[in-house]
Amino acid sequence: MSLTIPQLLVMLGAALLALALFTPRTRSLPIVPAIAVAAIAENSAATHPSPSPLQLAWPQLVDSNAADLDADGRRALLEALVAIGEPWCAPILRVASDEERDDRLAAIARAGIAAISSGDAPRADAA
Repeated sequence: MSLTIPQLLVMLGAALLALALFTPRTRSLPIVPAIAVAAIAENSAATHPSPSPLQLAWPQLVDSNAADLDADGRRALLEALVAIGEPWCAPILRVASDEERDDRLAAIARAGIAAISSGDAPRADAA
């Protein structure tokens, strides 16, 4: 049986589509060096600039481009830190709980600190 060029192209397209659909996607998590975590924990006020009235500095501890996040973005970031549950997340959550002006978001940060401290936080590598 010989295949024509259109048939070969269809088979190649189907193979590429299957590869794109069924290849597992990897999610990269932010990596914070241990020395940065120590600096955050010891001198959180000196580690980051004080926020302007419209901007909070704690999101910049995760990503330097995250200074202008709205409340939904900050909530998503807090929930991601809690879901990761690693020890390096606790100092960032502590700064967020002090700095956050939205009481609901500050409560999420405090709950995340408590969960990480007690070891009850859902770990990202447990899935």
